[in-house]
Amino acid sequence: KNLEKEVISPKLIPIEAVWERMKDQTQYHHPNLGRGRQRTQGSLRSIVKEAWDSVSPKDLMGLIESMLARCKAVIDVDWGPTKY
Repeated sequence: KNLEKEVISPKLIPIEAVWERMKDQTQYHHPNLGRGRQRTQGSLRSIVKEAWDSVSPKDLMGLIESMLARCKAVIDVDWGPTKY
């Protein structure tokens, strides 16, 4: 198997799911972000903090606890699409 593919698969990196959740949170609450409106550094920091705060410790534990299932799912489909 291609070891490089195994090492860099986003499916096996829990923080990728956190970034995705933060992106979804930001797009939901700030749909016009980046569409011509200028933002200050402070307002962007506030938006990112809001998105980070939306990720609970329970969410993080769920990601950690799902790692075995994620690894098995990726292996079972030979690196093809999974539910993760």
